Amino acid sequence: MLQVGRKDEEIVRQLKLGDTAAYDLLYEMYWKKLYVHILTRIKDEEAAKDIVQNVFINIWERKETIIINTSLEQFLMGAAKFQYSIISDQKK
Repeated sequence: MLQVGRKDEEIVRQLKLGDTAAYDLLYEMYWKKLYVHILTRIKDEEAAKDIVQNVFINIWERKETIIINTSLEQFLMGAAKFQYSIISDQKK
């Protein structure tokens, strides 16, 4: 079982193996931080929740092939920014 404080690489390694505990830990560690970050940019609570949810869904769906060359936090922030840009483009 993974515990908070493990290295990013270990979480990613376990995630690639389909370890739901690693996914749960990732979610617990970063959901609120991502939500607050996006909320400060778009000022829409429901849209911010949707963006963060999409980030985590995409991570789980791509878990076996995901490549992370940065810290998990940087990766997740970039993924959230990407999701935000998709939603912004759809509204235009």
